Amino acid sequence: MTATPASSCSRPTASSDYVTFCRLTSQGRSALRLPEAVRERPERMLEERFTQLAADGEIRTADPRRAVQHSTALTVLLAVDALRDDGEESAAAESEILAIIADGVDAFLRAYG
Repeated sequence: MTATPASSCSRPTASSDYVTFCRLTSQGRSALRLPEAVRERPERMLEERFTQLAADGEIRTADPRRAVQHSTALTVLLAVDALRDDGEESAAAESEILAIIADGVDAFLRAYG
């Protein structure tokens, strides 16, 4: 479960350019937006996977979409927040980002496992 969030927040993505991008896009200015169907594709794919994991008894959830939201919040969003908090010049160390993701997966599995 750590592979997808880790790849989203690993060294190439955790660059100062990415932090700048996050800051600019979070300022609420109008930006080029992908079509909704494209934007939501990763979440839909993860929701389908969580639905299957629930059907197989691997996780417990009556609402796979909510489980995806929790998984994302505990992993990717916390990792991106750590990158933002550290600023451009001192981006969070890769080991810190990986620890955030691993802890998020652990918390998710404790809640849904």
